[in-house]
Amino acid sequence: MTSATAMAIMFTQAMDDLLVHDYRVVVRHANTESVVKEFLAFSEFYKDPVPNPLTLTIEGLQANTAYQIEVHAMDAYGNLCKRPLRALGKTKTLAAAETV
Repeated sequence: MTSATAMAIMFTQAMDDLLVHDYRVVVRHANTESVVKEFLAFSEFYKDPVPNPLTLTIEGLQANTAYQIEVHAMDAYGNLCKRPLRALGKTKTLAAAETV
């Protein structure tokens, strides 16, 4: 799901020797690399079964803008993974979002 102000990302849950407690999501403007959003999202480890893949929605973005997205797995002790997932995404234009 992508709109003019939001996009959803979907990824396979990470593995950890304990458990992945949450994910640190960092969203950067693709051209300037400035951080526009950063948040923690639960891995939903407490659900049975644990959702896999996991889908997260990133809201409050600008229309027709490209973003670099990084997802860092984090365990219960706050340890971050060594290699985050990285993706490039772009929001829709306002006109394109209205036609859906």
